This record gives sequence, structure tokens and C-alpha cells, in this order.
Amino acid sequence: MRSNRPALKTAAVLILVSAFLPGCGTPGAPQPPSLKLPKPVNDLQAVRKGDTVITSGGLVGKITKVVDDDQIEVEVADGVRVRQMRSMVADVRAKGEPVKEESASS
Repeated sequence: MRSNRPALKTAAVLILVSAFLPGCGTPGAPQPPSLKLPKPVNDLQAVRKGDTVITSGGLVGKITKVVDDDQIEVEVADGVRVRQMRSMVADVRAKGEPVKEESASS
């Protein structure tokens, strides 16, 4: 008659391995802490007049006006301006120089 010892050894090894490897079938096993990466600065929400942007449709243009928190006006060709949702800006190509406001005394 054969002994049951190899089965007990195998069971013991599986229990030990599952105790040290989280998520391997034991519901109460502790999970490793998730790595939290720092959030990148969202340049897409901080666009301003004068910035050159690429839209998600592939158009390249310069911001001529910030309409409100959701919309911007982009000049894609000479005299051709389109309103664009700010969320549809895919990339900021070049940050423009801050535009000086024209004063009434000039």
C-alpha cells in the first residue's frame, strides 16, 4: 500500500506558495500596494491666446481667443477661424508669448 505523504508534501508546498504570492487563489492574501505616479501637468487645460495647438482631427492652428472654459477659437489659415472644444486639443506645439492687451491710450 502506498503512503499519502507525497500528496501531503505537495499540499503543504502549495499552501506556502499561495501564502507568499498575493492573488494566487487565496481570497484573504494581502495585495501589494499600487504604485502612484505623479500627475503630469495638464498643459492642454492651460492653453492661452497665442499658443500653437494640434486638434484631435489633425488641424494645426494658433489660438486667437479663449471663448470660455470649454471653447477656444483657433485660426487654422489666414482669416479662417474655427471654434473648437478645449477637450479636443490633442497637443500644444508651441507656447506663445503672452499677448499684451491693447490699451485705449495708445
